[in-house]
Amino acid sequence: MHRYRCKLQKLTLMPRFNFQFLSSNSIRSVLFILLSLLMFNTFGQEQTDHPWYRDKLLRIYHPNMKNWEVTGFDVAGFVENCVAVNAEAIVVNAGGIYSFYPSKIEHHKPNPFIGNRDLFGEICEEAKKRNLKIIARFDFAGASSELSELHPGWFHLNKDGSYKSHRGSNSRFSTTPTGGYQNEDFAQKVLHELIENYEISGIHLNASGFDGISYDKVSMDKYGSLLKGEISANPEMAREFNSWRQNVVEEMILDYKKILHDKNEDILLMAEIAGAESPGWAHRKGFDNYRLSTAFTNLLLTTGRMKIDLYRFRYWIGLSADLAHATMPDFFPIINMKVQSAGLNYSDFQKPVEEFKFYCYQAIAHNAGLKIPTYGILQNVQDTRSKELVSSIFTFMKNREVYAVNPKKINQVALVYPKMGIEDVMVNGDEVNIGLRDEFLGLYRAMTGKHLQFDVLYDHILEEYELEKYDVIVIPSMVYFDNPQIERIYRFMENGGRMVMLDNSYAGTEFLGIPDLFHRLTGINWTTINGVGNYAIPSKDFVSEHIFIQAPLGLAPSQSSPNYRLTEPTNDCKVWLNACLKNVYRATPEDIGKVEKGDNAVLWSKRIGEGDLVYFGNGLGEMMYHYDHPDYTELLYKMIFHEGPNPPLVKTNAPSTVEITLHETENGNLIQFVNGTGKTPLDQIIPLSDISVSIAKQLPVKGMVYQPGKEGYEINGIVEQGKTTFTIKQLEGFAEIFIPFVI
Repeated sequence: MHRYRCKLQKLTLMPRFNFQFLSSNSIRSVLFILLSLLMFNTFGQEQTDHPWYRDKLLRIYHPNMKNWEVTGFDVAGFVENCVAVNAEAIVVNAGGIYSFYPSKIEHHKPNPFIGNRDLFGEICEEAKKRNLKIIARFDFAGASSELSELHPGWFHLNKDGSYKSHRGSNSRFSTTPTGGYQNEDFAQKVLHELIENYEISGIHLNASGFDGISYDKVSMDKYGSLLKGEISANPEMAREFNSWRQNVVEEMILDYKKILHDKNEDILLMAEIAGAESPGWAHRKGFDNYRLSTAFTNLLLTTGRMKIDLYRFRYWIGLSADLAHATMPDFFPIINMKVQSAGLNYSDFQKPVEEFKFYCYQAIAHNAGLKIPTYGILQNVQDTRSKELVSSIFTFMKNREVYAVNPKKINQVALVYPKMGIEDVMVNGDEVNIGLRDEFLGLYRAMTGKHLQFDVLYDHILEEYELEKYDVIVIPSMVYFDNPQIERIYRFMENGGRMVMLDNSYAGTEFLGIPDLFHRLTGINWTTINGVGNYAIPSKDFVSEHIFIQAPLGLAPSQSSPNYRLTEPTNDCKVWLNACLKNVYRATPEDIGKVEKGDNAVLWSKRIGEGDLVYFGNGLGEMMYHYDHPDYTELLYKMIFHEGPNPPLVKTNAPSTVEITLHETENGNLIQFVNGTGKTPLDQIIPLSDISVSIAKQLPVKGMVYQPGKEGYEINGIVEQGKTTFTIKQLEGFAEIFIPFVI
């Protein structure tokens, strides 16, 4: 039996289905599916009583109002536009820098363009008529510079003692989470006032957290000895300081949450926090997603920026969602997907339409909702594509809610995110362990491209996960593990699991040491020495066909990197790849030396209890990230599955540009396809024909195919040798096959 087999969850009540989504020929199939869902809901299933934001992918539209837009504001027209894009909730400016309602809180000045109008209240009333939820937006990150004389402790201080301008403003200074403005003196009073006077469904905090390193009195009293000098000169205290800053932000948000949930536990609380591509931003703000998962009801991650990394790594949205699931497995994260991009220094510069859709489909495939902001309300957005674009995404999300009820990914493999080696070693926002980060990204990209079904787990909380539900765990580096984590991963292997261990840990002159406990438990001696031989060759234990290495495999991730860690495998180890006898270089083709097999092992495996350890002595992920050579990717695939306990869960003829995810919902199974085939960034999707996918388990063969903007159609699968295969006629940007459970 596969470990990754999931149990059926309880079914919630069905939402209304939009039959305009289907052709008349498909109505019969849909009636079959609806009957199946109804029968599931009838046979003793209990309705869950969760908050509105708990069990679904949220559709939140954020028309980010500009000050001048509120003059003569047409409330009815504004709400009508929001309803037209099929959002279920909208983010509306409420207060902070300016109030959008008549506030009685001292220093909470009204928006200068509103006058005495209660614009927020009017929008709330009109939205309620249209069954549209309101999420109130606050910005407590900046305040009038005039207040600095009255309340100097409210504000962020630079190292020279000056106040920090809030986003370049001439009239505002940045506030600090250590001061009263973001806490009891102002922000908490404002939140109390709002929830006592208005019916809202959520709170959104803009620009929450620190604005970099603050030299305010509270920070200096605790860490003055560190802050007076160069922070990087004392990395141990710097890490303690960073942890303290994260705790300050966490406690501040928890106080907000208590205020809200003492009044109404159904109020969503979110703030724009850093996605996976922005560890420096997270560091400067004092964000730690694991800590914040206890403070916010949903993690809202800004990702999908138009940066150079998009040409090398196409999965920031999926990765951001996966990391959020790793901290909040029972809740759905939200991706903050901006229609306009600030990446080219124009706040209203439109993202390429197909690229934007690709990001949104990726979020859906990774069980994340969407908050889609526009810079300005829709009727004033100059790019006329925006309204149709937002509507097309939300319309599809709304239509799929009838069958995609509380989806949960089915995963066979886990990839460990080395937070302790990437983020926790940072002493300022500019220093990231690039080599280890590239290692992880290379592994993630390769595993996605090979259509592996995998979760991402955090290394620092490894003991909290149910590891035995996975067949294989992939670990980019062991050097930062502590004893409890080592003992947990060793038990996983003893119980029948496979650990694939990479080793991107070279520190300039030698490798970092593997913890002593792992030496003792495995009986292996890992030296810190860089081994001789810059090519890998199949050993006598493995003929080349078994691991698909047809020629010598280069070992160095970059020109300055080492070859591999020299290890001493025991006699019961099976060597897969040996290093060549000596380093082989070339000046001219005539100078190339002979590549001869040496005795040092680069890739080997060892039986551990009922499971095994597969070890590669260098940064295979970093090599894949920089060079993306298919031989490296195929080698990783074999390390995961060769002579493993179970076959791959998914097999397909789709290229690596198509991501495939598998889910189980409360009423069936979902197979999702995200097609990124085309130039980068996408100007148009290259359609693919006759894409087949085989699932290594027996499923019902009757299903429906749904694609955005198209009518659904019936699909019939084939079961052969315990595998279920479906073939999609034509795949454009996104498709999903829904296979209802058979009663």
